[in-house]
Amino acid sequence: MKRILLFAVVLMSSTIQAQMFGVRLGYSGSFTDLEGLNQVVENYNTSRQWLEQEMKNFGYLDGYTIGITSGARVFWFDMEYSTRGQKRKASGVDLTGNLGTRSLKLKNNTFAFTLSGVATNSNGGIGFGLRTELGANKLKTKVEYANESDAKWNVVQKDLAIKMGPAMRVVNRIGDSLEMSFSIYYVFGLSTTNFTEADIAINNTFYNSTTPEQFDVNNHTFGFALTLGFINMAY
Repeated sequence: MKRILLFAVVLMSSTIQAQMFGVRLGYSGSFTDLEGLNQVVENYNTSRQWLEQEMKNFGYLDGYTIGITSGARVFWFDMEYSTRGQKRKASGVDLTGNLGTRSLKLKNNTFAFTLSGVATNSNGGIGFGLRTELGANKLKTKVEYANESDAKWNVVQKDLAIKMGPAMRVVNRIGDSLEMSFSIYYVFGLSTTNFTEADIAINNTFYNSTTPEQFDVNNHTFGFALTLGFINMAY
């Protein structure tokens, strides 16, 4: 992924540097429909009556984002890489008398591409466009006991997630080379993730080689980002 991002930076800066080019970084968050994964969490809680702290549902994934912008007065092309994730855990004294903690970590790191038509002025601008996301839903787990200190994360499941939908970005320029921007978007999942594999691994279930719909995740996502960037304009 780092090589792809580096290639895109070189390509874009060399082809449209006569217009506008910028780099930005900041915070991103997303609300994702993770009903199928939360069914795994519910099964975990209900099958372990000895839990003192039950595991909470997943839903809000957040992290850092870094992006590049290029374009002209009437359009922007944005590309960014975002690190999204959320951790959940449960703990209690199990049936063997050991105090343990089970942790789950969902990562949904993504590349996103947005092409927007824009209206600009001396103070910034606003753009409306189409956003495409390419990423993966990666679920990891770790079990820790009170007398152990070397527990490691293990990958339970990893699936590709492709999304597309409308996006908006508002930019406020600060001087000649700085800008703050706020973006929001709603992308629809073009692929479905099914967490049956995760339920089998974590809850020791068996489904006769089927993937019940109760573990489906449609990947629809509402997200936002707040960033600070450095920009070079030739217009």
